[in-house]
Amino acid sequence: MNKTIKVEERVHQELDDFRAKRETFSQVIDRLLTIAKALLSIQTTVEGARNYALYIKSKIGQEKSPGG
Repeated sequence: MNKTIKVEERVHQELDDFRAKRETFSQVIDRLLTIAKALLSIQTTVEGARNYALYIKSKIGQEKSPGG
């Protein structure tokens, strides 16, 4: 089922700029959403790795401190 959405002229133009030949607006939006989801997944992975590294660093610091 098709849906109509309203976008500002600027957004429409930017979507049009992203479109490949013969690509519909729906296809370009789907492609951009796929990219956005991948980037969010990468961000989550990087944040998890960063948090783990900070955790390990704090544990190493506790081992080196007196009474740790």
